[in-house]
Formats: sequence, structure tokens, C-alpha cells
Amino acid sequence: RELGKLGLGRRKHAHDMRRVQAGLLGGGGEAKYLTSAQGAPWPRFKHMLPEVALAGHSNCGKSTLLNALVGMPSRKGIAGVSDRAGWTDALFWYQVGKKP
Repeated sequence: RELGKLGLGRRKHAHDMRRVQAGLLGGGGEAKYLTSAQGAPWPRFKHMLPEVALAGHSNCGKSTLLNALVGMPSRKGIAGVSDRAGWTDALFWYQVGKKP
């Protein structure tokens, strides 16, 4: 599957609103909410789960890429997507797919 076909990294315009098809990359479009980190200590399970880190400039498509990898539409996915550059609302943990 080619990531180029997902349209990631492009500016979103009214005439070019592409959506990632749910489940396209194998996440199934489903994620189970585990917890959030809003002033609370990190959860105990953090050492038992694999982690993924995405780095890049503000508003370059990191959240959109994460939602695509999970298989969820950009605006309704697990990573909040905003038009405001550099805006991270909160940090959440989700279980994606089946337990190993």
C-alpha cells in the first residue's frame, strides 16, 4: 500500500478534502481508549506496550499520519487534528488492534 495515495502532507483545501479510508492500513478503524495524561502520573501499563514517536514541524501532518496508520479518518481519529499550528490539546493512550 502506498502512503502517497493517502494524500498525507498536503494542505487541506475545500476543493481537495480527501479522507483516509477506515481500515486502509490495517488498524481496522477501531481503537479502545485506555487513559489520558492531563496532570496525572503516567499509567503503569506504559512499559508493557510498544510506543511510537512522530517528530516534525508544526502542522506538517503528524496527527493525520497517526490516524491513517490506525485506519481512522483524519478529523475523527484518535489523534486530534487542528488547523491551528502547534496546538496539542492532550495526550491519550489507546489500544489499537488485538492484544499480542
